[in-house]
Amino acid sequence: MRFNVLAHRFGKATLLDEAGLIDPGFDTRVLGQMVSTLGRFRDDEIPVDAEEADELRRFFAAWATELVLDQP
Repeated sequence: MRFNVLAHRFGKATLLDEAGLIDPGFDTRVLGQMVSTLGRFRDDEIPVDAEEADELRRFFAAWATELVLDQP
């Protein structure tokens, strides 16, 4: 199951909370930086159907922005 599907099903806050429980060093800023780089990959480098690649890029670009803006 793709991460964006999980985020829609459980909510981003829940996923971030769970990540923090699994990894005490989890940093939402780092996650935001990491997912903001998805645009550098070609469609064939992303393990989804080609028609879903743009949707995935948009989802993670928007979330990266949210993660950066939510920081103090």
